[in-house]
Amino acid sequence: MITWIARELGVAPQAFAQQLGPARSTPFTALGLDSVLAIQFVGALEEKLGRAIPASTLWDHDNVPALARFLTTGQKA
Repeated sequence: MITWIARELGVAPQAFAQQLGPARSTPFTALGLDSVLAIQFVGALEEKLGRAIPASTLWDHDNVPALARFLTTGQKA
């Protein structure tokens, strides 16, 4: 899930750790995500997962690891 999210955000998976730092917790807004891109990204998530994703998900889980954890386990950060 983390690799897919990184790819969708335009981050090459092999460069993921270097671009986002060791904790990989760079906020989506620091990656250039705005409200328009967030809606598009949520749409891509819904298509991939085959289920509805609340529009606020990217703001509630604002980095790649937190989003992946939420999407795969339902746990909040």
